[in-house]
Amino acid sequence: FANSRLDNPFTDAVKLTSCLLFEYYPIPFTLKELAEATTQKIKDAFQLKTEEAAAKMKEIAGTSEHIDHFLQKLEGAAEREPELQLGKALARVAKRLGTEAVLLERMREAKEMIDVLLSSPYGEGNELP
Repeated sequence: FANSRLDNPFTDAVKLTSCLLFEYYPIPFTLKELAEATTQKIKDAFQLKTEEAAAKMKEIAGTSEHIDHFLQKLEGAAEREPELQLGKALARVAKRLGTEAVLLERMREAKEMIDVLLSSPYGEGNELP
């Protein structure tokens, strides 16, 4: 995005493509990725207020085996530590997590969308490998 123009996404095909993919084909985080992510990345990705909230989320992800287990622990932490404001983030977090299978499916969908967006109107495709 650094070199993209901000006025009209239709003037920059790469920006348009990335915006479409970001909005309509988001690739979810797995618990493993969440446990390995930096607190800054977690804070930014889930729009958390503090690094402490991100650290708590990372800690819980590292000790959870399933997404449902993680969300239950996160809800408990939100009740015990209201100053972290994790309760406000629960819905966002739940929407952005997925299993490895969901992750692979979303990546396949994004690849198909890129192929469609980059395909030639004359029938000569520019498919990604």
